[in-house]
Amino acid sequence: MAKELKRVMRPQGYLLATVLGEMHQSKMLNGEGKVELSKKGSLELNWDHPNASYSTYMTRGVDVFQTQKEILDSFSQHFTIHRIIPIGLDLIIMQKI
Repeated sequence: MAKELKRVMRPQGYLLATVLGEMHQSKMLNGEGKVELSKKGSLELNWDHPNASYSTYMTRGVDVFQTQKEILDSFSQHFTIHRIIPIGLDLIIMQKI
């Protein structure tokens, strides 16, 4: 996904992205889910999972969780990450390399 975002952006363009951060992880994942996230680096909750968000349930989507390491590994190949701000969702401020 990061590669495709980079492709459609202007040179040196900025990208603001939000991800489910630690606050959502602590509220939506049980102990088993947290362990799996820690081991794999990412975890998905399908719309029918009992802990899925309301918007995911209504849209029949997927909640995707990633560790901060996984986020940095994914995006830092294509972007300079200036800041990650926890504001409910985590806001990531990046600039195209």
